[in-house]
Amino acid sequence: MKAVALCVLCCCWLIGFAQNRISTPPVFHFQLYAEGYYRIPFSSPEPGKRIPILYNFGKQQAPDLNLGLAQGSFQTGGLTLRTGIMAGSYSTYNLAPEPGLLKRLYEASISYQFSPKWSATAGVMPSHIGLESVIGRDNWNASRSLLAENSPYYETGIKLNYESGSRFNASFFLLNGWQHIRDNNNDPAFGTQLQFRPDSGWLINSSTFIGNEMPDSIQSAMRLFHNLFITRAVGKHWNLALLFDIGAQQNHMKDGYETWTGAGMVVQYRHNERMQAGLRLENFDDRKGILISTGTPHGFRVRSVTINTDYTMGKHWMIRAEYRLFRSRDELFSNNRRRNGSCMISLAGWL
Repeated sequence: MKAVALCVLCCCWLIGFAQNRISTPPVFHFQLYAEGYYRIPFSSPEPGKRIPILYNFGKQQAPDLNLGLAQGSFQTGGLTLRTGIMAGSYSTYNLAPEPGLLKRLYEASISYQFSPKWSATAGVMPSHIGLESVIGRDNWNASRSLLAENSPYYETGIKLNYESGSRFNASFFLLNGWQHIRDNNNDPAFGTQLQFRPDSGWLINSSTFIGNEMPDSIQSAMRLFHNLFITRAVGKHWNLALLFDIGAQQNHMKDGYETWTGAGMVVQYRHNERMQAGLRLENFDDRKGILISTGTPHGFRVRSVTINTDYTMGKHWMIRAEYRLFRSRDELFSNNRRRNGSCMISLAGWL
């Protein structure tokens, strides 16, 4: 049975079960969020042309809305309903395969807290993979890493969560697939997430995915993926993150699996509550073209350096300035270049 069907059954069961347990007044929460940007390239491509390897903040020499989001939640007893609709280039590019209005769906989920340790969620929800969020305000850099751009931002299915105090958290997933609302085949996918906090300054996260990502019309090909990130707070001002991705996909022509990898390091300096800066170094290697097909001799092998400074104005605004440089093994960028450098100004606001 597809994960979507299981989601519907689970939602109905959760609502019926929760109706007998509700004893606290309902709580409503509503939030608006928007982030716009302007990217200035050094190679001067045509205005409005998008960097093809980016799904966020990709347009150049043209003002653009990356994300406009309206979120709402309703909580009563152990039951929580969440929904969100969105607009902007993030939804245009990331949800391009989704039909109709599903392209504008950020979240639609129902959760129930069975006990202090156990809970379940069903529906469309943020991905369990990676350090970075869709909401830029919550990230250490303005733009997203190559690792984030090439792993799911959202997923559809059922999540079972176990939380043991403040140190250990485990989640298990039955999913439609690799970033799908409407499934592309009849095979379910599976995932896990383990988080461990040795103390308040450390976070160790391990996330996995396994599933067939081919449509039913062609032969199935299993995809295996593991994401690991470690964050560490150093003193009052410094944060450090190490990022690692490794994936493999079945290739029947070669009777085996082909792999891709990603690695990165992010350093953040928080001068105070309003001012911060970040540095990100990363390397992405997909020479077999599993995720990104380039048609070039060495495939997608790209390194990137990102430097940003941020300033929070009042309680509802953040302005960010960022410099980013890509360096590729092959000539992947405009004007047959191996390098692509640009500066970006972004402004985020929320209520």
